[in-house]
Amino acid sequence: MAPAAAAPLSPSPSTTLEIEQRLRAQLDAPLLFVKRHSYTGIHIYDTYYKWPPGGGGIYVLENPAVPREQWSIRPVIDETTPGTLGHGVYTHPELSWDATTLLFCFKGEPEGSTSIYEIGIDGRGLRRVSDPRPTCAAYKGRSGGQHDVAPAYLPDGRIVCLSTRPSGLVPCNNTGVAILHVMNADGSDLHPISVNNVNEFDPAVLPDGRLLFGRWEYVDKNALTIQSLWSARPDGTQETAFYANNMVFPEAVLDARPVPGSHLIVGTLAKHNSTPRGAIGFIDPHHDKNDPRAIANLEHPDKPTTDTGDSCEPWPLSENVVIFSGRPQSHKRNVLEVMDRDGHRFVFMSDPDICLHSPMLVKPRPVPPVLQDTIDHQAKTGRFFVQDIYRGPTGVKRGEVKWLRVIEETSRVSETHPGGNPYNQTFLVSAALAFSVKNYLGVVPVDENGSAYFEVPAGRAVYFQALDADGRLVHSMRTFVQAAPGTTRSCVGCHEYKADAPPRPADNRQVTSLTAKADFPLTPALSRGERENGRQSPDRSRRRSKVSRSTEVLPLPTGEGRGEGKGTAHLSAELGATPVFSNPPAQPQPESWGSGFMDYPSMVQPVLDRHCVSCHGGKEDIAAGLDLSGGWTEHFNISYENLANRRETQLVAYWIAGIDCMNGTAHWSCQIFPPRGHGSGAAPLAKLLLEGHGGRIASLTRQERDLLMAWIDSNGLYHGTWNYTKHGHALAEWPRVKQALVSEMQTAGCVRCHAQKFESDWFNLQTPAMSRILRAPLPKDAEGFGLSLCRDRKVDPRPRVQLLVNGYAHAVQPVEAFAPKPVNPPDPSGAPVASFASTQDKHYQAMLEIIRGGRDKALTMPRVDMPGAEVVAGECRMFLPPPLPETPVPLEATVSEDGVVQLAWEQSVRTIGLEAEVHRSAKKNFKPDDKTFVAATELFAYADASAPEGRQHYALVLVSGKERSRPVYASVSVPKPRTPPKPAEVKAEPGAGSVRLRWGAPEGRAVSYLVFRAKAGAQQFEKLTPEPIRATRFTDGSAEPEVEYAYAVRAVSVHGVESELTSPVVAAAKRVTGPVFAASFDQGLRGRFSDGEVVGRAHGKARSSDGMLQLTEGGHVTFAHREEFDLMQPLTVECWVRFEQSGEMPVIVSCGAWQQAGWFLQRLGGNFRWHVGGIDCDGGKPAVGQWIHLLATFDGQTARLFQGGLQVAEKAGTANTAPWPGELHIGQYSGAPGVAYQVTGQIAGVKIYHRTLTTDEAARAAEAKPQPMRAAAK
Repeated sequence: MAPAAAAPLSPSPSTTLEIEQRLRAQLDAPLLFVKRHSYTGIHIYDTYYKWPPGGGGIYVLENPAVPREQWSIRPVIDETTPGTLGHGVYTHPELSWDATTLLFCFKGEPEGSTSIYEIGIDGRGLRRVSDPRPTCAAYKGRSGGQHDVAPAYLPDGRIVCLSTRPSGLVPCNNTGVAILHVMNADGSDLHPISVNNVNEFDPAVLPDGRLLFGRWEYVDKNALTIQSLWSARPDGTQETAFYANNMVFPEAVLDARPVPGSHLIVGTLAKHNSTPRGAIGFIDPHHDKNDPRAIANLEHPDKPTTDTGDSCEPWPLSENVVIFSGRPQSHKRNVLEVMDRDGHRFVFMSDPDICLHSPMLVKPRPVPPVLQDTIDHQAKTGRFFVQDIYRGPTGVKRGEVKWLRVIEETSRVSETHPGGNPYNQTFLVSAALAFSVKNYLGVVPVDENGSAYFEVPAGRAVYFQALDADGRLVHSMRTFVQAAPGTTRSCVGCHEYKADAPPRPADNRQVTSLTAKADFPLTPALSRGERENGRQSPDRSRRRSKVSRSTEVLPLPTGEGRGEGKGTAHLSAELGATPVFSNPPAQPQPESWGSGFMDYPSMVQPVLDRHCVSCHGGKEDIAAGLDLSGGWTEHFNISYENLANRRETQLVAYWIAGIDCMNGTAHWSCQIFPPRGHGSGAAPLAKLLLEGHGGRIASLTRQERDLLMAWIDSNGLYHGTWNYTKHGHALAEWPRVKQALVSEMQTAGCVRCHAQKFESDWFNLQTPAMSRILRAPLPKDAEGFGLSLCRDRKVDPRPRVQLLVNGYAHAVQPVEAFAPKPVNPPDPSGAPVASFASTQDKHYQAMLEIIRGGRDKALTMPRVDMPGAEVVAGECRMFLPPPLPETPVPLEATVSEDGVVQLAWEQSVRTIGLEAEVHRSAKKNFKPDDKTFVAATELFAYADASAPEGRQHYALVLVSGKERSRPVYASVSVPKPRTPPKPAEVKAEPGAGSVRLRWGAPEGRAVSYLVFRAKAGAQQFEKLTPEPIRATRFTDGSAEPEVEYAYAVRAVSVHGVESELTSPVVAAAKRVTGPVFAASFDQGLRGRFSDGEVVGRAHGKARSSDGMLQLTEGGHVTFAHREEFDLMQPLTVECWVRFEQSGEMPVIVSCGAWQQAGWFLQRLGGNFRWHVGGIDCDGGKPAVGQWIHLLATFDGQTARLFQGGLQVAEKAGTANTAPWPGELHIGQYSGAPGVAYQVTGQIAGVKIYHRTLTTDEAARAAEAKPQPMRAAAK
């Protein structure tokens, strides 16, 4: 079948001139176009944050059909016109239906917001339509401003557009999510009509009045390839996949708009990780929704799904010809081109100084019909009706589906944590499985006849899962739909064809919403009308629904072609307005385990601890090599990494049958999976749970089993909330412990068998003595927890536990690239080897000390899943305030061992999104008021360390907007605070310009410590730490070199009670004038410390050459963290840098994160920035193509920056001197490495001193050029 058939062109003219004349003749009206610099960057969805830079405007060519020398071009608006908006970026013009006015967007400064304006085509009547600036405070993501973009006129005079105002954040990039909004012509009543948690694109109006738009989504899919076309009514109802929602290529369809007088659509086929440009093509919706043959790719006719190129913004002149913005090989800037289906193409207009964009003919267009609003704007819920769940899926027997689970795919509006974006997630929630936190709203029953009728909160992005009587997944949606307020959304079956009519029930009975007959409070997935659509046979494409009875849905206009169903856009389009339900809609009910968030560490791990860990990682064994204990790994925990293990192939998380959602596996995740094709329906773990594991889990309750099943069907979530701590999601201590253990393994001779192999579950930071690396070489009968697992043979070098088999693949790869590899059975060969005769073995003790030390450090900067975490409440976007619970939420109050009152209340769908006020009084049944107020939180627990001794009474009040619940009460007796024991033995080590202290944590819980110092022999100690610190180590950087000091430490309880002072220890700081670290790059990537050399790790294409670090092709170098990099002593950082490109905001040297801890040296705009412990010291003048000497100092009070030996900036302040635990980065930002922070050029002579160099020393250092620069100068 030929792609996207259209009327053939007339016979081709014989000459190029004749072809151009014929194509030019179709420009039969004035041509509007935009002059602007083209966007640069690596994403199609965040262009409104860019500054390309500004310049240009909007213009009209009055007579495009005449020869070029006769053209008449005038500005509609630019920097020169009266009442101009000035210098900036003019984008997104869109003409009114009568072509007398146009909408456009304008951004006037690099970090500014984007507003929508209207102006007459004659350049008069300029007015601002929207101004998003008042909502900027709500935005917590990267870059700046709020943005209203891509406006278009609706048939009734209102305006549809995209806006970031709801302030949702893209999970993989942390930029603002722009979704569909509608407003009145004057800008009033701006409101969202979409609930998407990622971006939408380019709304246009179809001839039947529906909206056509691009929709990005990745509900348990990859984040790269699904930016498909969707349709919806202007009120947001009946959103329906239009084209490509299960296609890998093209990755995106942008700039889509209908072709006048035709059923065709024109658009730009584009890459996701690119500028918003690609190839121009027509799309024929008469083909199947996922059929590549629907595309007529004008630039790659033999490869219709090709999505590369520099073309964009097509305006259809006919079914055969378009004018568009493109960049031919002979041009450096975008020009306006005309192209037809026969491959004829010519440059119509160009400008040597600026790009040309957005061509469109200024002539009236037919006004589509007005689709009336069907939404009840006062309603808080909407309804769904499934006619027959069994229509569509193959191999599912009638009666098999018992329940339909309703899940919300939430959108984060709160800040993210620091630590980069492992697994392509800026807020880490899984190991390349799920991307977003999920809110389990509850389950509803499925009737015996396969129907379900139920209610769902409005304003949520929801999807459904069909479950059997065991709570096991039968089928799952992997797209979302919304419950439009006051409406009922219907569908025929699961993956049904949208134009197909359901049969009448055999007994002609009315459909009812019945109570569940199964023994499990759950519900299965309904076939929703907007889901992933499979291929359909052509003979079904034009059938019309004959159903006369229906739900409460107003008729939809008829769609066009097979894509929407000829004659009906959706089943409900043919249904009248007479309700047929004898019972009200079912309300989602909690599952046996509850509802709300699904958090692995706090919900799943305790079940494993109770029933699995005793054999799998506990004192008895690590059976089958499967460790299910909760020891913390770098990003997750041991059991999670074992259960999410890509045991056989990257495509599948083996034990849970999880769908890998890495970009590179898009061909896998984009498919429509068959019933029981993933999740608990296919998971080996689910099968084991149902079969009882040979009687080993007899005490596992149905509630616990249901919880494990539900977690499996989250597609492997780990962090199940948007909560975080300031320390981030990565344990910086974990890789340091690993490296130290590898070194000790070499010393102990372990590498003879293990070589370079090291697994993520070999050590347990939570319980060090239970670490596999300690237990495997230890005899079973020895003291400790020996397992006698070691054998005298080479071990299999292949990893046993792997989450990313070959790293994260950002580009799509064929499925064959991830072919399954057989798992070798355990090899019992070889004589047993007891490398550690007992726990007193020196290597055992050394490894145990390494792990314990790592644990102590990790606990000073705990993750959200660790004890002592100071949790910051995350926040989900909510368009409607959640209702207060109808029944009281119980409050629990207990007292911990250290005397802290622990309050907890229900975390469920009925409390998520509410603020909780905690009140306290000595009187029972008191009335909460301002005097009794203790705290407000959006968490579900609160620790009150300030409660006075005696009987205390607490009240909990839940708040939603202006509504407040009645208080619920709990009482508890608070003991007298106890004095904590003093810290264990304090050790003092002389350092370069500092003294380093370490001590052991006392028994019990000491929350923090105070450090004291006195000159040796003196009796009066001074406090070195103004506030208590959590670390069990401290560096005194203020000690005068070669002067002895006595040091002592106190433990401080959570109540602020101090212990006795420890016995003093004496030490003196060393006087070291030279650098404590140097990386000259004259001998590879070596770094020199006072105690030896280390080799840095190259990333990307970084390499050393001729005494410098070459970063001309990107990349950077990292060095494992050392105390020499910390701010606990005076610090000087010196380097040479030569930029070959200015870059966005390249970071030259860094060991820290902005406004958190540590330091970095950066080029930022027209200055350099020396950021040290929260102080920004900006100055200097960067340049491209020349070597620049930089030297930055911090003496504990003042930061100074020198360029070329001259001081260029100074900033005093109180710095956060807490250690930054991450690696030292050269050529990149340590806080969150990314393209924006990349240095492109060379770096040399990196040095770190533990003293502040003087002005004279800075000048001499600038003269002492490294050898490569001296050679270049000669």
